Amino acid sequence: MQNSLKANISGDHLFRKMCSFGIPIFLALFIQALYGAVDLWAVGRFGNAEDVTAVANGSHFMSLVTALFVGVSVGATIELTEKFAEGDDYASGYIAGACIRVIALFGLAVGLLLIIFAPLVARVMNTPDEAIAKTVLYLRICGIGSIAIALFNLISAIFRAIGDATTPLLFVLVACVFNVILDVVLVEFCHLGTLGVALATVVSQSMSVISAILYIRKFHLPFVFGLEQVETHKGFGRRVLKMGLPVGIQQVFVNCFYVIILAFSNSLGMVVSAGVGIAERVIMFVMLIPLTFMETLTVFVAESKARGDHKTASKSLFIGMISSIVVGLMVFVLFEYFSPYVSAIFVSDKEIIKVSSEFLKATALECLILSMTYCFLGYLNGTKHTPFVMLQGAVGIFCVKLPYAYYAVFLTTPRVYNVALSLEFAGMAQLFLCICYFLIISKDK
Repeated sequence: MQNSLKANISGDHLFRKMCSFGIPIFLALFIQALYGAVDLWAVGRFGNAEDVTAVANGSHFMSLVTALFVGVSVGATIELTEKFAEGDDYASGYIAGACIRVIALFGLAVGLLLIIFAPLVARVMNTPDEAIAKTVLYLRICGIGSIAIALFNLISAIFRAIGDATTPLLFVLVACVFNVILDVVLVEFCHLGTLGVALATVVSQSMSVISAILYIRKFHLPFVFGLEQVETHKGFGRRVLKMGLPVGIQQVFVNCFYVIILAFSNSLGMVVSAGVGIAERVIMFVMLIPLTFMETLTVFVAESKARGDHKTASKSLFIGMISSIVVGLMVFVLFEYFSPYVSAIFVSDKEIIKVSSEFLKATALECLILSMTYCFLGYLNGTKHTPFVMLQGAVGIFCVKLPYAYYAVFLTTPRVYNVALSLEFAGMAQLFLCICYFLIISKDK
């Protein structure tokens, strides 16, 4: 399989190879994101406004948790891709083991913290009083499944690092089927509302991990891997954290802002809260496009750099940028002209659809901007410049997003459209920083 990795990434037809690698990543991320979206659909169709608000708030916070796991797993992708491309099976096994140890501890710790502090999280998010109890319930049940979320993202990162982006898609597809079936059964027929969708999410995520473990036991990984690799060599764990933690923090910054915006919107009433919650869920689907560019370029650039092929690394970035512009323009048209129809997929209330549509129109350019930004982030991840990845994320949220959103909600006449504009302004600032940093490191080379 090692030779297969090199064949998939190096050589001619790079655009086709990036598509064949990136499309399964997008589909896997998309299906994984369906957990929260299907939950919203179920309570939107068969529940009430309190259920919608609780699931919107709870799933947004869980997206923040998932983002941390995804980001830390990027550290595994970077280190494992490099060692596997070099043919170092010894280091590859211990890196994979270190990742399991680190991610499992993250999952366990986050789950315990959610169970304990779920009421505080709901209050900090300014959840309406009518939805507090259901939001706490959703967070606590999902907290039990945190370790499953963590392990699934780790296993996906390991497979992608060895050049296989298709197998993780199969794992998450199994989970999605379970999630849809359980949501319908537990919410529509058993009338469990928020409790039903939370239980469906935990069970389906656990199924994805179980299917992945069974697959690995039967077909094995292309390097030595067992309990010895998991239990020893703490140095590999530090290397993975050094690469992955900045990316994880950056992804938390991104998702944390959506939680904060939802908290701001909660102060404007139940309808606005539900509408913004729906719109942000749609945006998180769209954000999978930039995330796909980032994860694809991370692997291609890291593998190319490990072989000393700087030309392929640069060419990968160029192809990613062109592709991101094309896809971003398509999303712009969708949000600008068809946002009411998009919102209507998740909820039937006309007032909520109106608020959600207004928010989406204000963020029409965001996907275009962030797709280009994430192409740079993927390149920088692959070249191990992850501290800057964290820095630009911090600048975006603390210097642009939060100040402007606070102004739009509390210091002027509140309007959802103006609040959403903070996303585009921050995206422009982050893209500018990435371009400048890329020019600096290119000049140094």
